[in-house]
Amino acid sequence: MLRIGGWLTTVDLETRASSVREVGPEVDQPLINALGDPRLTYCCALNFDGTLVATAGEDAIVRLWERATGDLLASFLGHATAVNSLAFASNGDLLSASSDGTVRVWRLEELPTQEPSIEMPDGGWTLLVAGAHDGPALLRRGDRLRLWDQALGEFVAGSREFEVPAQQEPLTAPQLSSGGERFALGAGDGRIVVLDARTGEQAFAVDDSRAQDGNVEGSLLAFSEDGRVLVAAPRATWGGDLAAYGIRLFGGEGVQAHVLTGHRSRITSISVFGYQLASASLDGTVRVWDLRTGKQLVLLEGHRARVYDVIFADQGRRVLSASEDRTVRVWDWRAGAEVLALREFNNWVTRVSLDAEERTLFTKQ
Repeated sequence: MLRIGGWLTTVDLETRASSVREVGPEVDQPLINALGDPRLTYCCALNFDGTLVATAGEDAIVRLWERATGDLLASFLGHATAVNSLAFASNGDLLSASSDGTVRVWRLEELPTQEPSIEMPDGGWTLLVAGAHDGPALLRRGDRLRLWDQALGEFVAGSREFEVPAQQEPLTAPQLSSGGERFALGAGDGRIVVLDARTGEQAFAVDDSRAQDGNVEGSLLAFSEDGRVLVAAPRATWGGDLAAYGIRLFGGEGVQAHVLTGHRSRITSISVFGYQLASASLDGTVRVWDLRTGKQLVLLEGHRARVYDVIFADQGRRVLSASEDRTVRVWDWRAGAEVLALREFNNWVTRVSLDAEERTLFTKQ
């Protein structure tokens, strides 16, 4: 064990589980308990107002925790080897020193939030769906929709308001193509409607009749990176035919190209990078597919419970998955191998995301 002022880091030599305790004349309580984490905690630091605690160690990841709750707020990726020292600067920055020979500065005031932060126009507009940080967003006001330029803070030049037909209410699972040319909506009449984002005219519609079955609650939607393939993954509930879990791929004019089968329970999340699709399911697996051929590229198994979220990272070379087993796992999907398991969560992990530079990991429990 290592005493650091009013903080105590301890390691169970049998399980190698790490913990951080706050100690003093009137207090001795656990602060951080990384149960099951096989990597050692070497150092910790408290910020100046006493609200944040940083820890780091053998696995080279710097973690930021909320002192009051013990919740993990963010994980900072960048060091190549163990982190041996941490300190908060007077301006709030966090500094970390590693045996890789570097000192890194993490600017905490620049941390992104889980929800998109968009400067909204006046007049009662609300956010329906947002694309990339500097890409378009779709806004709604009553029965009107319009495209918003997040980078410029104004409506997209040449775009206009257009009306949502009454038979298409309620709108579900809105999704913008990466270029902002089209967006897809799960419509209340059981169809998936794809509209031109500038004119509001319908490009095509496909039958989503499975959404009218009591066993299916609509579809998760996504576009391939070039917008030429629409992905529709059914949110099937418990029970029912395994065919209900098939992911459908549609071409640019709404022609069904492939049905991807393999999952044996509800699909909870999908993510697209280029022409690769990653899907997560309550069956505890993650699968990666080729959107051009409809073939499964790899089955990723390792989670011990339901998987709730999946994203691509590292220019499509890695997949991150979040699970009910209280872990976030990092996969080299091409090798079919798990490269890292983050185990310091005290509840189910239902969402995982990265900042724009892919150096800060955010989760929702």
